[in-house]
Amino acid sequence: MKLYRTTGAAAASAGALLLLLAGGTVASAMPAPGPATVTIHGTEFFPADGGPGSITFVAAGGPFGSGTSGTGEILSSAPVGKSQTAFRGVDRFTTASGTLTFRWRLDCAVPTPTAQECRGRWHIVDSSGSYAGAQGGGSVFDVFTTDAVGNTTGDDTWSGKIRLPHGQSLRIRPVIRNATGRP
Repeated sequence: MKLYRTTGAAAASAGALLLLLAGGTVASAMPAPGPATVTIHGTEFFPADGGPGSITFVAAGGPFGSGTSGTGEILSSAPVGKSQTAFRGVDRFTTASGTLTFRWRLDCAVPTPTAQECRGRWHIVDSSGSYAGAQGGGSVFDVFTTDAVGNTTGDDTWSGKIRLPHGQSLRIRPVIRNATGRP
């Protein structure tokens, strides 16, 4: 009987086949995907009396799938230096799956006395839950409108890319079951 030495991918395939024939399982190891495109549409409300505001949002793409809703909070917000049109801050967005905390900077224009348009950049500075270890960033566009009483509403669009470590929540790992139906 002549024996052949098998190496590399052929050896791995042969080993997987032997494991399957013996009633075992094989789970594929897929490489982590690159950053996924995301879009977050937010609505902000700031009462005229200076009381606590609110943020609600719907996010889609990447770790958010076809649509995930949640709430947000502004952790900090301040003018950049003595500017009246540039701002920076930190927001935290929370879903049932976890939190993403963003640092942002906006440059704003005031096209009318009751409206403000802001454009800027954001990046993730912290995350938890299913989003733990997330990295990414992108652009943000906000339109703020103030009514006659002084209440301000913001309509935000955050777009960019988010990468989760090892691609969790972004990949499906096939499992081959043995004859008993157990993995």
